Parts: sequence; structure tokens; C-alpha cells
Amino acid sequence: MSWHPDSTNTTTAEATVEALRLLEVQRVFGLPGIQNIELFDALADAPFPTFTPTNESAAIFMADAYARVTGKLGVAAVTAGPGLTNALTGIAEARLDSSPLLVLVSASGEVAGKSFQLHQIKQAAVAEPLVKGCFRPARAEEVPQAVLRAAELACQGEPDRPSSNFLQLC
Repeated sequence: MSWHPDSTNTTTAEATVEALRLLEVQRVFGLPGIQNIELFDALADAPFPTFTPTNESAAIFMADAYARVTGKLGVAAVTAGPGLTNALTGIAEARLDSSPLLVLVSASGEVAGKSFQLHQIKQAAVAEPLVKGCFRPARAEEVPQAVLRAAELACQGEPDRPSSNFLQLC
């Protein structure tokens, strides 16, 4: 399964949604925020629903529960910094029970020249002890393969390392 977006016309968010479609994802759980609003705009046009609970922890637990009940990949989307740190307990729970979970995390960055220190944490370093792999595609054309690889890792059997996968979208 592969897809190669036209880099001049496809955004990172559109490439992410297309990769999720190729994976036959049934639903996404997550919270929109300033860093991932483009992703949620693209998800609005996706052929599957997106559920937005009250916090990131709930989104991760919902994606984990979905994976456990259906046996399919659970997908959650959170923002950088506090979105990721709020999701860590759910990610750890999925790790302990080997649930196939894909976590989409927006890239940390600046908004209109404002620096948000909590959003600047080294996200991969925080997530690495809890996940099988961290992927950080730099361009839209790299996103589908990163999503597909992360999903493949998440769905592999009982891991030596954790079961979740972390994908930071640039």
C-alpha cells in the first residue's frame, strides 16, 4: 500500500488523512488546537468521523478502547506540548496491554512570533520510552510512508517495546 502526494498541491494534513484512508481507519479521536487545526480541517472532509472528547487523555483512552474492542488500529490526534503530556497516561496504558495505537502529534512551533515554552518540549524524548517508534516527516510527501510505517509497527504482535506509535506532524 503506497501513495505519493503531489508535493506542490498536498498539505501535510491532507497527506495524513489520505494515509489514514488507505489504512481503512474507521474513526479518529482527538482535540484540535492551534498547532493541528489544519489536520482537523482535513479530517472534516475525511470518509470517517472524528470524535472530540473533552481532553487529550480521554482521546487516547477512547482510541485505545476502540482498538481493544474492534481489534483495529486506534488513532488519536493531539497537540504539541501539553496535548502530548496529557495523553501520556493513556499511551502508557496502551503500551502495557499491547493495544495497536497510532498517536498523531502536531509539531511544536511558534504562532505569530509568540513562543510557547511548554509546546517546545522535546516531544520524541518524552514519548520514546512509551512507543515503538517516533516519526517526524519534514514534508507532505514523506507523511504517507511515515503513517503507514507507524501503523504497521503499532499492529505488530506482542512487542519487546511498547505498542503505541508516535507520529509528530510537521
